[in-house]
Amino acid sequence: MNLESRRHHELIFTVVTFLTCLPGVHQLIQGCPNNWELNQQSCYKFVFYPTLKYQDAKMSCLTKGAGVVSINSLSEHNYITQWIKGFDKTWNSWYTSGIQISKNHPVFRWEGDGSPVPDDPHYWLSEADRNQQGEIIVYTWKDAAVGWSRSHMTLSLPYICEIPQVEAYRIVQDHRDFDYGTETTDPNNYLRGPTFSVEATDVVVISQKETKASVECAAIANPAARYGWSRIEGGHVIDITGDLDPRYTLTNGRLTIDHPEEGADSGRYQCRAENQFGMIIGSIIQLSFGYIGEFSNVPRETVRTYEYNGAAIECIPPNHKPALTYQWYKDNAGNFVRPSLQPYLFISALGKLYFSEVTRVDEGRYYCVATLSSNYGDTEIKQTPSRTSLPIPLQIMDGTAREWGPDIHSDFIAVFPATPLRGQMLRMECFAYGTTPLIYSWSRVDGPITDRAVFIDSNRIVIIPNVQLEDSGQYKCSCRRTSTAIAEKTVNVVISAKPFFNFPLRHKHVDIGSQLTWRCGAKGVPYPTYSWFKNGQVIQPVAGEIEVSHNVLIIKNLNPDRHDGMYQCSATNLYGTSVSSAQLRVLSLAPTFEKFPLRTSQEAALGGNVTYLCEPEAAPFPEFTWSKNGANLGLVAGDTSGRIRLLRNGNLLMTQVQSSDAGKYRCTATNQAGSGYSEGALAVTTGITISRPPSSKSVLLNETTFMFCQASYNPVYDMVYLWTLNGRDIDVTNNPYFGWGTGENSGGLYIRGAQFKHAGEYVCTAKTPLDEARASAYLTVVGPPGPPAGVQVDVRSITSYTMKVRWTVGEDNHRSITSYVIQARTAFNRAWRYITGNIPDAETVEQGEDMRRYVVIGLRPGNMYNFRMAAVNNLGQGDWSWPSDAYHTPGAPPSVAPEKVEGAGGRVGLLTARWEPLDESEHNGDGIGYNVFWRKKGVNLQTWSKSTVYGNSTFFATTVGVANYYLEYEIKVQPFNIHGPGPNSTIAVIYSAEGMPTGMPTGVFCDPYNSTSIMVHWTPVPNDRDFMKGRVLGYQVNYYIADIDNPLKYSSTYPANSTSGIIVGLYPGTFYWSGVQVYNTAGLGPESETDLEQTYADAPRLYPTEVAVHSINGEHIRVTFRGVSTGLGEEPLLGYKLRYWLFNDDIRGARDIGVGKDMDGVINGLEKGYIYELRVLGYSNGGDGKMSPSVFFTVEGGQVRLDPETAEIIAGSSMASVNFSILVMAIILLTLEF
Repeated sequence: MNLESRRHHELIFTVVTFLTCLPGVHQLIQGCPNNWELNQQSCYKFVFYPTLKYQDAKMSCLTKGAGVVSINSLSEHNYITQWIKGFDKTWNSWYTSGIQISKNHPVFRWEGDGSPVPDDPHYWLSEADRNQQGEIIVYTWKDAAVGWSRSHMTLSLPYICEIPQVEAYRIVQDHRDFDYGTETTDPNNYLRGPTFSVEATDVVVISQKETKASVECAAIANPAARYGWSRIEGGHVIDITGDLDPRYTLTNGRLTIDHPEEGADSGRYQCRAENQFGMIIGSIIQLSFGYIGEFSNVPRETVRTYEYNGAAIECIPPNHKPALTYQWYKDNAGNFVRPSLQPYLFISALGKLYFSEVTRVDEGRYYCVATLSSNYGDTEIKQTPSRTSLPIPLQIMDGTAREWGPDIHSDFIAVFPATPLRGQMLRMECFAYGTTPLIYSWSRVDGPITDRAVFIDSNRIVIIPNVQLEDSGQYKCSCRRTSTAIAEKTVNVVISAKPFFNFPLRHKHVDIGSQLTWRCGAKGVPYPTYSWFKNGQVIQPVAGEIEVSHNVLIIKNLNPDRHDGMYQCSATNLYGTSVSSAQLRVLSLAPTFEKFPLRTSQEAALGGNVTYLCEPEAAPFPEFTWSKNGANLGLVAGDTSGRIRLLRNGNLLMTQVQSSDAGKYRCTATNQAGSGYSEGALAVTTGITISRPPSSKSVLLNETTFMFCQASYNPVYDMVYLWTLNGRDIDVTNNPYFGWGTGENSGGLYIRGAQFKHAGEYVCTAKTPLDEARASAYLTVVGPPGPPAGVQVDVRSITSYTMKVRWTVGEDNHRSITSYVIQARTAFNRAWRYITGNIPDAETVEQGEDMRRYVVIGLRPGNMYNFRMAAVNNLGQGDWSWPSDAYHTPGAPPSVAPEKVEGAGGRVGLLTARWEPLDESEHNGDGIGYNVFWRKKGVNLQTWSKSTVYGNSTFFATTVGVANYYLEYEIKVQPFNIHGPGPNSTIAVIYSAEGMPTGMPTGVFCDPYNSTSIMVHWTPVPNDRDFMKGRVLGYQVNYYIADIDNPLKYSSTYPANSTSGIIVGLYPGTFYWSGVQVYNTAGLGPESETDLEQTYADAPRLYPTEVAVHSINGEHIRVTFRGVSTGLGEEPLLGYKLRYWLFNDDIRGARDIGVGKDMDGVINGLEKGYIYELRVLGYSNGGDGKMSPSVFFTVEGGQVRLDPETAEIIAGSSMASVNFSILVMAIILLTLEF
């Protein structure tokens, strides 16, 4: 802005600020319009009809520039109640904007102005009304009183709109867009700041396989937006450039990271877009790295169950992020468990394998296959590594056949995710034990299940895609075997939600010097908190200028130099942040009639009414004067005393039209920036005429618009209005998309939440018994583009890695298409994923072709692909097209090498290896197999030996000879298919199989540890190839009771670095023989010599009694108790321990104070303000004895009585108080005695 323009704006701003304080101008510009009520500094509209649900009422107020009423004082409350008492003769309830923000407590906030609801009982009809069910505050009746109560926002009720008096001119101000005050009429050429059309989303990548990772945002702007990305580290924001790291590339809104690394690249990122009008920032997204660890190599215990019983095998998955999917196979990888073919089997999303009823055929070894996946569809996983567990044996014992069940397992109903979020896929599982067949069904206790629900896996699973808040409720699973054998369970599902904007910010084009109240509205569970940004910076309140109150921003004395820019409303809760963006233009514009001149010929019916429209573009709001045939009519805005009136919006209203009213009229509009006028002629007729016909207009998808229609007619006759759309009658009363205008606009038609089907020709007919008149206009519904049609692949273009996708452009819905996005899915992964985005429209044009095209790269050979597309314009992304047919990329040799090549043990004389097999999508064709190359390490001239493994195997074994036990070998694995070999894996060093150990532990001796344990000691075996024939894996201690025939032998294992171990679970006072063996992967070595040792006798069997706790000066604790004695079969008492810990902590964290054989002790170092728990015990060589019952104490008060359920100290429980009471009573008795 140049210096002259700046001075011009400052002058206008100063003049407007001064003039709006003058009484006449204030009344002209800032008075309440017709049908609005003035009270103090606000205008109110009480809307009886049509009644609306709360969200619709909120939208109705917003379209007027107002909000649903907020009550901030008792005087305002009294005004509302008196109005309702005076005018509401049918005793309705009325919506306010007081919405509950805490689910479990009656805490409310006004959505209208963002302020807290006063915590004052005087507003409420009663305490019962305050505490009843309902998430919205309403005014309602009780007997003859009116006050607050609570209601549900789904009811259709009257409502109250409120707007500050200084902003009331917006109610009569026509809708403004980016063309207001400019010569531009083509919406595609509007100059505007950026708004996001594609928001960046969280991405998960797998670091071992990904060569690139990318995140992307896109914005609509004119001039085109410039993009940037930042990384958020703690409280620091770091701009990402190629100078920061050469691996980073920024192309428009796409940030690409070459060879991503978890340590360097995982974290939080944020996109920004800007042009000359301002800057917006995107929501913070997370770039993370998926990971799946290894299953435990500890053999699993056998699962045992009886035949004809139910059974479950747990997977115990490896560490991972973000999520896993599961499969199971039995005995070998060609025998996968298939519940769809074997309905008595069930695989839960948690990984467990369930059997409704087992038989002998189910016995075997089961393997759990865990595959990395996205977290319920939130993020994209670009590779899918998997792991396979060690075998888990299932043993079936003899049982008796019977008819039983169903018995719904305690794990069910299972809900995934545990905390489902709006937009996720909700999965509910139900499973029962019992004799098959079992029949499952689902219902919802509190209403019908949504039509989006899909039932799979014999109805044991219900899936609700794109779950919504209204899907919260109580769901019931029923399982039936016969008509009488039925089991049922219910689960309460609560859908939470990251904030989403049901009332996003709207662009504002406002007058210089005026006040703006800007509202946004987001839903979220839990209720969101709000922040406001201008050009990417947090907005702070400024006294007298800017007020920020949750979802409401107020800017006073608007000035283009200070306030023009891009604004964002941010809503945040536990589950994330959403942002809505809009532009603020502060306008200074002399009145102009260039776009909307007066009608050159206006007709009016004799004796009727007519409104002559005067609609200049002007900022600030102008003062209007009207003249007829050159003579000033001398009208005052808002004066209703005459037959000819000047309305506050500048229009001229004539009632009881006379022949003398015909003539030439001029409307002159004047503001501080200048003046302008327009002229037209009024003719008076004897028949009915449309004096204010509807005008053709555009409306945004899902927005509300109004078609004017006003007839001038002789009021002696009755007159009705009728409307048609594209030749069909509109049932205005019963169609929720339509509504009648009210007051002076009573003939007009509201189109609410306009859809594309509402576009077309609207005809208004005004009809009397004698005559009729009609007028028509066209409504254009503007929105995101329609879906592209005929998506296909040019089969001549297909290569192993690319395809040319072609399509026909769909409807642009009256905004030029700017770009396209493409998604793909494969036969191996049916989830849609972005293959490319933000493809400029110009790059899709093919010379001489009607269809558009784009070459998709980065495909995988030997895969079957479907594609779908969506178009983008400056209003957002449109719907997805129908999926294309499936197209197959030609095969090619594998392009990915196996990972995690490692040794696999085996018997002596073998060299074994295993690796992570290629995913099916990485096979690149049929005939997958692996070439395995190996050689002994250190023999440089030795050529590689080669073996071939066919199929997608994970294991290789070859004989190298018994003499070659535990030697290092180099190995590499190469995948191949029918098209040829792929790349080799990196060379791994592995060991050949181990031999049986020949060494044995020496120096074995034992010590008694306590009454049930013995400590065994040994000298370890040298961990070298000669003694171990491998490496020490651990030691096994063998033990059995002495002096009995054929004793049962037991064993315990200990880690490789152990030189001793405790064997537990023994009998007191009993002799045991103990010996030690070393072992490796090949097995156990020779047994050592054995040693004989006896366990101690029992620990003390009695516990101390009469435990008492006393505070010493509020700093220490003294504990007294009555001791114990030991008897036959017990070890002699060694002393006592005071064992104490913080109440509600785990006893395993307790601390012990030894007091010897004294029967009292002092505990120091305690913290004040905490409750402690204490138990006293005796101990001996036999171990710790039984503990006394718990007592509770504090440092300050000594012993207390505690309610363990509530952790509350019971009144009068202080030990000191009890002792003092006894002392006082004793003194009184002694006094009486003497």
